[in-house]
Amino acid sequence: MTDSISSPDTQKHSPAQRLGELLQQARASKGLELRDVAEVTNVRKEYLAALDEGRYKDLPEDVYAKNFLRLYAQALGLNDQELLALYKQERHGIQESAPATVLPAPSENFASSQARRQPVPWASFNFGGFIPTLILVVAIVALAVWGFNRFLFPSSQLSQPPVVSENPEAAGANLNASSRAEPDSAEVDTAPSMAEQVSFTLTTNPEGAEVSIDNYPFPGTTPIENAPVTPGQNRILRITLEGYTPYEEAIDLSFNRNLNVELTPLPPEDLATSEADSPSASTNTVAGQGRIILNIDTASWLEVWQSSQRNQGERLVYKTAQPGESFEFALPVYLHVGNAGGVRLSVNGQDLGAMGSNGEVVSRAYTE
Repeated sequence: MTDSISSPDTQKHSPAQRLGELLQQARASKGLELRDVAEVTNVRKEYLAALDEGRYKDLPEDVYAKNFLRLYAQALGLNDQELLALYKQERHGIQESAPATVLPAPSENFASSQARRQPVPWASFNFGGFIPTLILVVAIVALAVWGFNRFLFPSSQLSQPPVVSENPEAAGANLNASSRAEPDSAEVDTAPSMAEQVSFTLTTNPEGAEVSIDNYPFPGTTPIENAPVTPGQNRILRITLEGYTPYEEAIDLSFNRNLNVELTPLPPEDLATSEADSPSASTNTVAGQGRIILNIDTASWLEVWQSSQRNQGERLVYKTAQPGESFEFALPVYLHVGNAGGVRLSVNGQDLGAMGSNGEVVSRAYTE
């Protein structure tokens, strides 16, 4: 990944093409279309196309665009941190230094007048009588400045240290009380970054739940620690986990939040309905004696079709399968996997081992 970004060939492309080309090449190597990635990441196809084509003006604000890129990279098995660094460089660029100030050349009259001036004989000047007068003037000016400051700012205000609080309400009160004071340079430098995003931490019991805010999904599952989000009030938090009642609530994300949610198990009747709708349950109704079992050892893109060809028949699985997952289907099925070395097969009780080597994209039909 690093070599592809820093290679000379990549640097020949225009800045709006480099990130898009990396994404397109990785997606093509896995045999995926934009609609495939859009469905597995829940990111709109238009935003994925904008990342592919370097049309950053068509993307939403940075926090959401970076989250889309993270999901896109993870679906393709790419290093999201390196792609985020390239995205920042391409979307915002590097500010050029200001041009040096060019001073005009002196005119002939000025040059001639300077040439006619005679040097001052400083060695012959007597400083002995001037120094005491200079010291007296400096002392009078310093005393006047000190008295002026004492008049405008009483000692109780000058000696009182600022109050620092982690409580958002108390911090707001302190801000109002000191709004007339000028901030120092450090405060001016850090204020924009503090306003751009806040930190969001979420744990659930049990863990492993999927989380979205305003329908934008977080990568991975709970627990989520110190995730950057755009500040705002009444943000819709949604938590889902198989076998548990979906949790939804409007929360205030105008400051850093640390939440813990206790999920409620589904009632028995609802749980039975949910299990009946699962892919493994639906395959039990498919006619045929042969069966195939898939065991996932390492993360892999997985498509399973109830057919002997891709994109035909019923689609049984369409996602990034995680280590430890297992699937069983009635034959015939068509498999398309993005990491053949991470998928082990057993057909009619016979162990066939891995579908291929690590990172290999394999498409194959199993009919009996």
